[in-house]
Amino acid sequence: MKVSVVICTYGRPEEVKRLLKELSGQQFEDFEVLVICQRNKRDFEEIKDSVKTTYPIKWYYEPEPNLPHARNVGIKETSGEVVIFIDDDVRPSDGLIDAFVSNYSDSSVGMVGGRVLGDKYVEDVPDSKIGKVRKFDAFTHLGFHKDVKCEVMHVKGVNMSVRRDIALEIGGFDERFEGTAECEEMDFCLRVLKKGYKIIFEPKAVVEHFQLSSGGCRVERREEQIYWLYRNHSLAFLKNFNKLFYPILIAEYVIRLILRSLRWRNPKIIVSALRGMRDGLKAYLSKPPMRLW
Repeated sequence: MKVSVVICTYGRPEEVKRLLKELSGQQFEDFEVLVICQRNKRDFEEIKDSVKTTYPIKWYYEPEPNLPHARNVGIKETSGEVVIFIDDDVRPSDGLIDAFVSNYSDSSVGMVGGRVLGDKYVEDVPDSKIGKVRKFDAFTHLGFHKDVKCEVMHVKGVNMSVRRDIALEIGGFDERFEGTAECEEMDFCLRVLKKGYKIIFEPKAVVEHFQLSSGGCRVERREEQIYWLYRNHSLAFLKNFNKLFYPILIAEYVIRLILRSLRWRNPKIIVSALRGMRDGLKAYLSKPPMRLW
């Protein structure tokens, strides 16, 4: 089975160089790597000219940062049957690719998510709730630090894989998930499930996540974080869940907003969240961007 590893990067040239060197230690042999560098062409040229590896690399430059679009470029340009997405600020275990691939002998498996260690926020959920999505408000349970193999409803985009033909079948990632791109992988996973495929959480496919404070999809201002969170979460809910539950979601939003504004002593986040909810609805009603294939 041929495998393609896709790394979408923005503003982290040193991390990408480190990661590309570390991928040389993979036990699995038949793989290629695609690097999609966004916006900063100087970073792109620096990485491309300085890295030498034992495996083939394809390089792509995208002038405008958009994580779902970068992922779609990876899907379109890969030659592998399985596409693995890992963030640029991770350290992969040497058996990462092997662990992912071992699950695809089952033709009913469409996606496999891997274990993520090192995250600052860890939700210690019961094993039965790992990777579940609540259908009445689209809030997710995590638990992806746990050493428990199971079927899930979503995975973390920092360390996940999918059959390429299924990714093409469902139209790739929705590029309307902009900014910090929250919920883009959840939306993708839910569409895989709707096609009748299973998603597996494989704890042997493990990465250490450094969760750097800059680069990637990070934003510094709290108001901006809240805006993108509420915008993209609203879009994900409206796309995938019963809209009769939308009033429940709005009520939850209001309660969370009040508590957050009091805790952070920042009433400006209320305005940011309301703008995000409005723009999430606009994004849902808008026409999705044209596919790359």
